[in-house]
Amino acid sequence: MAYLFRLLEIGKDYAQVDEECKRIKEEYDTLKARKESEYNNCMVDMQQKIYLFNHQLEEQHKSRSAELEKQYKSRISALDKANAEKDKEIGKLSSTISQLKNEKKDIKKSAERKYKDLEDIIFAKDIKIIAFNDRIISFNPSAGRDGTIQPSTFNSLYDTKFWMESGKMQREI
Repeated sequence: MAYLFRLLEIGKDYAQVDEECKRIKEEYDTLKARKESEYNNCMVDMQQKIYLFNHQLEEQHKSRSAELEKQYKSRISALDKANAEKDKEIGKLSSTISQLKNEKKDIKKSAERKYKDLEDIIFAKDIKIIAFNDRIISFNPSAGRDGTIQPSTFNSLYDTKFWMESGKMQREI
């Protein structure tokens, strides 16, 4: 009988152990369910925060991108306007340079014509003076010759050389 009591006691112990195991398992399942719930809530909360942060970052990025694009377009527009103004100025300067070159050519041609006209006038007057001097000498051969007027004919070879050399010197001056 002692054996039976012992078996009964062991059976009670097993029942107690079994009950304790059930209670611990239930407690474990409860804790596990609560921790899983906390974990899931934490994950949901974290995902929501990540979504919000991501959304905020995207909005900030879009806002900043739009602002930078606006500044970029504004600067490009300002540069385009400045380039257009400079192109106009360059065009004006180019046309002014072209006009001044044409005026320079015209002035040079005019000066050359005037110079030629004056040379022709001086030459004609020289011829006229020589002709008058020759006429004076022909009327009055004893009046003598004026040394500053080139005669149409020369009395000696020395006079011819003198007038040729003086003519060269005048042209060089």
